[in-house]
Amino acid sequence: MNDIRAKKLSLINIINAQKINQEKIRTIRNEEQVRKWMYTDHEISAEEHQKWLNRLETDTKNIVFVVFNEEDEPLGVVSINSIDQNNKKADWAYYLTATARSGIGAVLEFNILNYIFSVLGLEKLNCEVIENNEAVVRLHEKFGFKREGFREENIIKNGERLGVHYLGLTKGNWLSIREVVSSKYSKIFTQYNFVIA
Repeated sequence: MNDIRAKKLSLINIINAQKINQEKIRTIRNEEQVRKWMYTDHEISAEEHQKWLNRLETDTKNIVFVVFNEEDEPLGVVSINSIDQNNKKADWAYYLTATARSGIGAVLEFNILNYIFSVLGLEKLNCEVIENNEAVVRLHEKFGFKREGFREENIIKNGERLGVHYLGLTKGNWLSIREVVSSKYSKIFTQYNFVIA
């Protein structure tokens, strides 16, 4: 939808992003509200961040996009991980800065699912959500993900053992509900022109 009044929301591979924007992603990643839902929750140093970026340059199993708003300011990251072309599957995750507008998560999820199943040609997508993050579990379920399991006390965060929800979505299930989802969220979706560079 290319409505001239719609806000731009674009994804650019982090490897191709300007250094200043790569550094802004480190700042977002270190926000407390982002770190508390990640497996690795320590503050990331500039050196550690650069090593991660260096690994991504030759990595064929992981794609990391920076999410930009209409002012070309980074809002967060969408990552497609553990890409397995043999079994046509991958994992995915995203995080956004605390100041990101409400509704952007839904816009990202819809468009990334289309990208993964149509452009990348994958047939199964998985994700993991740390216990107590029920809002994200419910959001994924609205887009067709099904709970496939729960690993009790699977990780340690702040000295506490927490479980992890395992969710999955098949290409067939996505294609069967995509138009319903598109219609349900049309008011939000028409507010954005979404582009993957």
